[in-house]
Parts: sequence; C-alpha cells; structure tokens
Amino acid sequence: MSDVVGVHGSSSRAASSGPARWLARPDLWIAVAVLALCAYAVARQLGADPLGVDRVEALALGDRLDGSHELLGLDDEGKRYRIDRYFGERFTVLYTWSLKCPCVEEIEHRMKSLYARYNERTNGVGWLAIDGEPDDPPKVIIKVMAKLGAFYPVLRDPRQEVTQRLGLDRAVQVAIIDHQGRLRWRGPVDDSYYDEEVKQQYLAEALEVLVNGEGTLPVPPAEPVYGCLFADPASCEAAAAETEAIKAKRRADKESKRPGDGDAKPAAQDTPRPGS
Repeated sequence: MSDVVGVHGSSSRAASSGPARWLARPDLWIAVAVLALCAYAVARQLGADPLGVDRVEALALGDRLDGSHELLGLDDEGKRYRIDRYFGERFTVLYTWSLKCPCVEEIEHRMKSLYARYNERTNGVGWLAIDGEPDDPPKVIIKVMAKLGAFYPVLRDPRQEVTQRLGLDRAVQVAIIDHQGRLRWRGPVDDSYYDEEVKQQYLAEALEVLVNGEGTLPVPPAEPVYGCLFADPASCEAAAAETEAIKAKRRADKESKRPGDGDAKPAAQDTPRPGS
C-alpha cells in the first residue's frame, strides 16, 4: 500500500520520522533535562554563571563596600536605592533573604530577638535584608514580610552583585559593615537549624564584640551551616524537606505531652531527630 501524500507532497511515513516523532518521546525530554541540570551544576563548580550573572570578587575583611551600589525596591516601577541609604550610625547587619528558602521563616524569631538587643536606637545598628533570588516577585515578598512581622526592609539583588561582593551565596547568611562600609564580619547566624541544638550564636557574638569595641570576633565555620543557595532549586527542595521533618518532630513532641495520655513516651524516645 502506498503512502498518503499531503498537500506539500510529503508522505505520512516521512512525517512520522521527523520532529513529531521526537516530540512524542518523553524519555528523550527527560534525558535532555538531566543533561541540562548536569551542565548547570558543572558550570557552577567551574565558577561560570549559567544564568548570565557576572561574577565579582568578594571583599576581604576590612575592605570597603561601595555605598553607591544600587538595589531594587519592592515597588512596581523597579525603583533603585543606594545601599548606603540603609547604613546604620555605627554598624549595619546585611542579611541575605529568599522567598524560596524555608530557613528564613524558621529562624525569624531568632532575628527578632537579636534586633531587640541590637538596633539603631539602642546602639546604632541598622538592618537590611537583601533578596538574592533572580525571580522572587516583589508583591509576594511584601506579603511574606507582613506574615513574618519582619522588622527589616528588604531590597532585591537579582543579579547577586552585592551579595557576591559581600561573599554571601545563599539565604540566611550575614555580613556586618561599619558606618564607612568596611566589611567587619561575615558568617552564619548561628551553628544549627534546630533551636534546641544551637550552641554558638555567631551573629550575636560578633555584634557584642563590635558594639562594645572589645573581645575577639567569632571565627565562622569553613562550610555553610544551613541556607539555600541562590538560584539553586535543588538546594531549596532539600531545605524544604528538612523543614517538614522539623515540623513533624514538633507535632510529635506536642502529641506526646498531651495531658491524660498515660502511654505517651518522651519525645526524645518517640521521634528520632531528622537526619539521625
């Protein structure tokens, strides 16, 4: 039997062997996606930027951050603001932020506790959060800030120009600069994602030393403690899974402490710590 010839003189058999056949192969699409993710990971490891963001050299401690750097506001017009507009009288805590990273919400109460002790009015310490995600919507940022009761302003750095300059590549990291913009300290907020396991409060210790002008600044760990890499969905997914494990443990703890349940066991025996 002969092939059916279409209006352009091509046969149905020829059409079935063309692009349409490739479009109908989900296994090929999966292979292409895997290759793309591998290429992205390799590019990050080699220091290239698959998202087209120009890489800049991080400041060393004591180097000055140029106060004329501009960050995007949360308004619809995309207005830009000089970063030195937010410098505190003595010091400024620059806190990296992300809608995608669940760590932001999980440690917000710790940040509020620190702000109650170190702020512009009591000891000349200003605060500014910098969102380094390329695609976090401003309107959603505003809603989440309201939900968290955030005390700090948030500006956007979608190309990570300032966060890279500060040497920060993920959410919930901190850099402290002085009133002249000199980088005085950078590192994590503390040493554990879990409230009950925090043993060293790096940010609190650094602020105490700087504000009082005496003592030794804490040495941050060589590797990040927690927080999602900017523009890295896999990092955020892993953090989200761990956050769900934390919430499940809290629910189990609460259930074990209900009055009248004589058979309830202590939480430490009832529910293992996530990751153990």
